Amino acid sequence: MSGGVHDGQLVWSVETSCGGCGAQAVACGWGEVPGDVRAAMIAQYGTARLRLDPAVARPLRVRLLAALRRSGGGSLAEVAGLFERLTGDGVTGTEAEMRLLANRLAAEGARVDLQPPPRAG
Repeated sequence: MSGGVHDGQLVWSVETSCGGCGAQAVACGWGEVPGDVRAAMIAQYGTARLRLDPAVARPLRVRLLAALRRSGGGSLAEVAGLFERLTGDGVTGTEAEMRLLANRLAAEGARVDLQPPPRAG
């Protein structure tokens, strides 16, 4: 199972095999990760956290809200709440989701802090 960012889009893949017959299957895609695949990625790898430097982000608020809306962030009220979380404790998601959002917000001038999931040791 893997996820990443390619050409400004999420990419994901999952390989499975049947314990009984040994048959193998591969599923992959671009864009939004299916809920069950996303949940399995988080269970296996943990979550990354993205924060924005509030001192840099606040003067860019309108540009960043527009970028969040273009990224599928929802209504204006929803993206305003997301902006507040990003400039506060941050938001979490798969590493690829947070990397994609960090790239988009950095392109608008935000200073991003992306903390990858803790690595199992």
